[in-house]
Order: sequence, then C-alpha cells, then structure tokens
Amino acid sequence: RYSYTAKSTIFRQYQFAANSLEGLTAAQQATARNARIGLIGADREFYATTRQGLISALASASYKISPDSLAYATYARGGRAGGPNPVANLPTTAATTVRPEELDDFEIGLKTDFFDHRVLANIAAFIMVDRNYITNITDTSGARPITYLSNAKRAVSRGFELDLRAKLIEGLTTYGSVTYDHTYYDSFENAPCRFELAFSSSCSLTGRPISLTPRWALAAGGEYAHDIGRVLDPIERSVIAYFGADFSYQTKFFSVPDDSIYSVIDAYGLLNLHAGLRFADESVDLSGWVHNLTNKHYFTTVSPNFSAGGVIGTPADPIMAGFTVKAKF
Repeated sequence: RYSYTAKSTIFRQYQFAANSLEGLTAAQQATARNARIGLIGADREFYATTRQGLISALASASYKISPDSLAYATYARGGRAGGPNPVANLPTTAATTVRPEELDDFEIGLKTDFFDHRVLANIAAFIMVDRNYITNITDTSGARPITYLSNAKRAVSRGFELDLRAKLIEGLTTYGSVTYDHTYYDSFENAPCRFELAFSSSCSLTGRPISLTPRWALAAGGEYAHDIGRVLDPIERSVIAYFGADFSYQTKFFSVPDDSIYSVIDAYGLLNLHAGLRFADESVDLSGWVHNLTNKHYFTTVSPNFSAGGVIGTPADPIMAGFTVKAKF
C-alpha cells in the first residue's frame, strides 16, 4: 500500500501593544520588549509545505509443527505522516516541519494448545525499529515553556509476550499474561533537556527509555460460572451465577518524553472483582463490580511545572463500586 500526504500551513504573529513605550529610557524599552517577547513571542511569519509518501506492507509465514502447535514469523512495514509543526509561537530554533515516521516490525512466535484444547499458550518475540520517531520537545528558554513536535532519529522497542488461557474444570476460565518491552531512543541527540537540567544548552536521550512504556506488565484473572437452574417459576429460563477477579501490574515508567526524574510513576497493581447473574441465553445480565479494591493511590501522569517550579500530576480513580444491567431485545 502506498499513501501520499500533502499538507500546508501559514503562521503569522504580530504584537499590538496598548501602551506606548515613549517616555522610557532605551534600556527600559529594551527590557519591556524582551518581556513581551518572552510572554507572547516575537513578530514572526512562516510558511510550511510537506509532500510525503509512505509504503506499508505485511508478510507472514507459518508452519504447523504438530497438530497442536503452529510457528509463525511476520514482517510489517508502516508509519505515520509528519507535516507542518502544528504549534503556535514555534521557537525560531525549531523545525517548521516534521519528517514522517517509518517503522519496521519483526515478530516470531509459537501458538500451542494442550489437554484437548483446555490450555492455550502463545509466546512471541518482537523488535520494532522506528526511524524519525515523532515526539514532543519543550523549550524553556523563554518566560513560559513551549511544547512542539520533533523527530528522534531512531527509536527501538523489543521484547516478548506470553499469554496463557486455561479451562481446567467445568465453568472455570482463567488467563495470565506477561509482557517485557524494552523501549528506548537508539539515536536522539540535541534532545530536550530534563527539568533538572533546564539550564543546559543541549542534551542527549540516546539510550534512554521512551516515556509511558513500563518495562514489565503482568495480568491474571479468571471467572467461575455455574448454572443454578430456574430461579423464578414464571420465567422458564436457566440462570447462571458467576464470580470473577482480575489483577494487573506494571513496573515504573517516565510520563514525559524527556525522562525527568520528577515524572516517574512508580510500579503499581490493581485488583478488580465482579459477580452477577445472567440468563443462559444472555438476554439479561445483572452484575456488581468493584474496581481498585485495595484503593491503590497512584498517578496516571506526573510532570514538572515550569511556571510554578513544582510538580503536577493527575491522580487515578480510587476504589469504585457499582452495578451494570444489560439486556438484549
């Protein structure tokens, strides 16, 4: 598949001062102008046009090792378009356009089942190379920070996934999965400087982790369902009672692209429970649920606040309980 994208933009910014600087000394006028520029930016105008083509493809091969085991290998190529930098008051040192991303993904895996299809096991190893990875950069040289888009020369994601699903006894279904994902900037010089290094003129993120990607993620859970027969005589349908639990865990990660130590979200795990009654034909389903049963306190995002000189974060949901009714007509 071939995709072609054409984008154009025009940016104009001018200052209109309500108060004249007449009557001030030359030095005072210069200070006032610099203050205005720091707050709203200097007068600037630029045009930007991009015409970008992208080829995407997928190739896959598989081999049945045994009646219950299938090995496979895939290669995928794709990406996403860049274009003009969609940010007002773009710093003069920033590029007015962003190059398109180009991704190559390789994966090998094995799909198997055991004990008369009661246990399914899938394992896969992968590596993805992303050239011209599009990320955010925050410029702090002015009176207020400006965040805009930029390209890291190369980013890499590599790891493995293991997924297990089992039905060992009648009515009980369980699952478990583990993912290891080592994501990092393979080449990113002239990168944004972390908040704690804000006075540095240039920084490198080569070899550093990519934000919002925990190294390890685990999940496990199950549900037990049992047919308890007819509950109400007027209703000639069987009722199924069920109960289930789910647990997820992930290791710590950075929540901003520059890997500031003030953006670390620590590892956490969440436990959810649910139980309910439903008709065997699933026409009516009544369930109660509890999310974050242990009332784990954690943040979904944390980042330094350049203006206030502090750290701000978005707290996640506390323990929550409720019920859900579903009906099919």
